[in-house]
Amino acid sequence: MRVRSEATNPECFLLSMLLSDVANVLDFWEDRSDKFLKAVVDIDDAVQKILIEGSGHARHDPPRGFNARLKDLFLEVCVVADLADRGLTHFFPAPAGKIKNHDFNCTVHCDDGQPQDGCLEVNNLRSPVGIVDAFVESRRALVSSHPGLSKIDIVLTHHWDNTVDEAQIDAINSFVEHLRDRDVPSQSTLNLPTTNGQEVEVRVNLNWGEGRVAMVRPIGGDFPTGPFIAEDRLFEKAVSTIEKAAAQLESCFGLRLLALNFDTPDAMLSSDFAIRLQGYVNAKWSGAITLFVFLQYRFLECNR
Repeated sequence: MRVRSEATNPECFLLSMLLSDVANVLDFWEDRSDKFLKAVVDIDDAVQKILIEGSGHARHDPPRGFNARLKDLFLEVCVVADLADRGLTHFFPAPAGKIKNHDFNCTVHCDDGQPQDGCLEVNNLRSPVGIVDAFVESRRALVSSHPGLSKIDIVLTHHWDNTVDEAQIDAINSFVEHLRDRDVPSQSTLNLPTTNGQEVEVRVNLNWGEGRVAMVRPIGGDFPTGPFIAEDRLFEKAVSTIEKAAAQLESCFGLRLLALNFDTPDAMLSSDFAIRLQGYVNAKWSGAITLFVFLQYRFLECNR
């Protein structure tokens, strides 16, 4: 955060959490960070890896890019913490080289009690920027000049957190800019343009609160019941990410471990989907790669 404060635009979600004291989120970060520091062999080495990979981004990246990088770095912390809870030990960053192979070396204790070397690669399958993200970023940009917005909750009612394009982001920015002129509480409708000429209708409720943005999905009637992700498309994207990671792990000596996190818009992922993905990995690489599935930076208990 000290490095980030030197950026031209230092805004980032972690700084916002620190300023607003979102206790449950900060508790999660602190818990995972504490477990990470206990799991690594050399604390200074592990912390230095994070600083090297994050400091340049912290100083130069705009908020959206830095948030993405910060989430990737924190995912490494979460993966090490959760896998240490499940018996893996002696984590230390893989030596830096011209070609990146994996993130950590570690020790895996097999069923027969014998330790084996492991190579761990961590990948974050981030969700695209959606309506909620655009509202959060737009509101955050205005808070410094209009602090009253920090006390207003924005509740969006729509059945899908659509990926937003530039025209829709512009419409959201224009809508949010005029929130300061609206009564609280109040309700209005935002019509987002689309490439096919049809508009996406989003109902917006304003209430006094703590500056939060949330989406409520109606279910029933003309509204779908979920899941709110296209699982076949997500599966194809996950497979593409896994195949790239598998190529990186080819030159590794020891057990090849891959942790894949799903940062989905609705924080949901079915157990069947995770098991299907693990079945694909087992079939294609004949057990030579072990896949650990994470959801929202948490280990999924359906892992086999």
